[in-house]
Amino acid sequence: MDIVNKIKGKFTPLSAENRYYKWALILVVSRCVLLLFFQGLLASFFYFKGIQNPWGSAAKWWTVYGTAVDLSCLLLLFFALKAEGKELLSLLDFSKKKLLKDVKNGLLVAIVIFPLLGFLFSVWTASFIFNESTLELILGRLAERRLPAWAYYYSITIWWVIWSVTEEMTYQGFGLPRLLGRYGRIKVILLIAFFWALQHSFLPLLLDWRYILWRFVSFFPLVLALIVSYLKIGRLTPIIFAHALMDIMAAIWTFEA
Repeated sequence: MDIVNKIKGKFTPLSAENRYYKWALILVVSRCVLLLFFQGLLASFFYFKGIQNPWGSAAKWWTVYGTAVDLSCLLLLFFALKAEGKELLSLLDFSKKKLLKDVKNGLLVAIVIFPLLGFLFSVWTASFIFNESTLELILGRLAERRLPAWAYYYSITIWWVIWSVTEEMTYQGFGLPRLLGRYGRIKVILLIAFFWALQHSFLPLLLDWRYILWRFVSFFPLVLALIVSYLKIGRLTPIIFAHALMDIMAAIWTFEA
């Protein structure tokens, strides 16, 4: 069966002459740009406040300014869908009748993908790219965060919900089927996986090329697996559920114990 047809009931791929695919390209790239913009905006605020290492200080707040990225992305999606005569909710396929099955499939995706690709592969690539002392420094800057109480509770209760849904809506619900209507399937899958993985190099961005390379390499197979899972299952809800489980664990893990 053609891979496009496995996206059941989501979207009829557009013809090569249709202009809407350009919105898909914009959305796929937008999250990388928005992450740089909002981290830079916060870093500028810290700079004028006289805080030392403003860029590094801003990086710690990624689960807070990340919501500004999501809201901006949702605004772009709103205008893109408006041009098609559709609404934001058209990207979602939530169904009470299918909820139990979606939860089961989501758990299965998370259990199969996350331990191997989300954790073990990331650890392996880190040990390959960094020496031990540099790895400890990088992980300390990434994971041992301290934020005010309100920011901590926001991060572990609200951020990941908005982030997981918006991320999946952008790359898979909107970008994937529209680009498949214009380009070849392998090219589209690799294009989306590339920018999706690159996004994680900017979440947050630490100014070390080895860190950027590590984040990209470690996330590429993970997002590729999420894309393949969506195409195989044909529903976005279970993938959102699996993604949310990964994000909440990531949020909790990055704070200082």
